[in-house]
Amino acid sequence: MKILYYNNCWFTNVGEAFIDIGAMALLQKIFPNCQLINVSDMNLRYFDLVCKREKIDNPYNKRLCKFHMFEYFDGDYFVLSGMFVSDEFLNDDSSKRIYEYAKQGKKIIFLGLGACTYSEGEIERFKEYIKKIQPSLIVSRDDIIYEKFKDIVPIVKGIDCAFWIKDVYDPRNAAKRNYNVVTYNRSSEPECLKNIDNIIRAYHMNWWICSKYFKDNMFISDTPYDYLTLYANANKVYTDLVHATIVSLEYGKHVRFERVDYRGYVVDAVGGKMDQDGFLYITEDELDNRKKKIEEAIKTLIY
Repeated sequence: MKILYYNNCWFTNVGEAFIDIGAMALLQKIFPNCQLINVSDMNLRYFDLVCKREKIDNPYNKRLCKFHMFEYFDGDYFVLSGMFVSDEFLNDDSSKRIYEYAKQGKKIIFLGLGACTYSEGEIERFKEYIKKIQPSLIVSRDDIIYEKFKDIVPIVKGIDCAFWIKDVYDPRNAAKRNYNVVTYNRSSEPECLKNIDNIIRAYHMNWWICSKYFKDNMFISDTPYDYLTLYANANKVYTDLVHATIVSLEYGKHVRFERVDYRGYVVDAVGGKMDQDGFLYITEDELDNRKKKIEEAIKTLIY
């Protein structure tokens, strides 16, 4: 069986890589021995970003961006994971190409589906899209999405796919020194954190890096595994990023999560607990049991 997996945005937001690594691990559990084939439209995205930065108008109407990866590869399933309940996706070429796949009889799966703004308009527009493509399955990554779509499509109440990363990459218990990770990329770092010893400040948005973002003991890398190693071996994690929170929880860390928008619903869905200092955590056994139940529910609907 061949599965086309839509991976994207690793260099613009490394949290997207966490989703994709976990999603591919989950797909191997659902479809043992399947052939996973990664495709994306990131070449178009980067052409577009460069053209906007250099003020080149309408790049798609010129000689740029001729290569469309979707046209060169085929599979039995097309799987997408992440924040696709969004107007950005619906207005993008990718949504149109997936619609074409569906018309050809390809099976579409949204694995770990979330939204951008969670507005009623955004959700209703995505519902209309769902009615057109008739996906084989949706696995939600938060309870809001599950409730909004449970009556119109086969759906499993799930969690974010990044929670499956530990199944394929587990670098815990490797640190020679104690440290804490502080990752505030969407809001200002709280002043109180400056008094904490041994801080490493991670930056996830590689494409946008410039000197104004530089901080003491800052970390940036072009490989998601470096970030995973940092979070897996940290003492504690302080962050305003959803996927920094998710991978830290998965590796058994206690996290101070400061939500900045509705995507925090993704963290709520795992059902963690608060320790006496106000840090979020979940036990490994609780998380593993939740994942197994989700895997079995998916298999029940797919097979």
